[in-house]
Amino acid sequence: LDIGIEGKGFFEVLTPDGVKLSRAGNFSLDGEGRIVTKQGYPVLKDGGLGADPAGRVIKTNGAKLSISPQGEIMEGQENLGKLAILEVGNRDSLLKTGNGLFGFKENLDPKMTVSNESVIHQGSLEGSNVNTIKEMTDMITATRTFESTQKAIQAYDEMHKRLVTDVPKL
Repeated sequence: LDIGIEGKGFFEVLTPDGVKLSRAGNFSLDGEGRIVTKQGYPVLKDGGLGADPAGRVIKTNGAKLSISPQGEIMEGQENLGKLAILEVGNRDSLLKTGNGLFGFKENLDPKMTVSNESVIHQGSLEGSNVNTIKEMTDMITATRTFESTQKAIQAYDEMHKRLVTDVPKL
């Protein structure tokens, strides 16, 4: 049940604090047959913005699930619905709440819409947007540049010191 999103979409998740958004797609099934996040929060299916979240929890019978690139959840031949994938027009309205979840800042309209452009990839997770090896090499290069610049400044400082102290003696 690892699911990656290609695009700007977010999964809708039902938490004790209400509906939150997440891009983390490392889902599993709980004891009740619900698709849940790593923290045990139910993942929601599409039911339209403003629909009752409790009625949109995805429940399975435990059979093998397949999820289409459009987010359609199939259990065998039965269609269980479509994952709720939302896009946030105003990303400044998002507020990190921890555990890969996002809520909304007060007084900012998130301008949410159902995502038709995001593509779902079953069996994969979203990777980091940072290339660790490249960033480490860039950091080493920056450190070396800083050190050589620091040595050049020290050399100029020593020259200035000699100019101030030795030249007037002549």
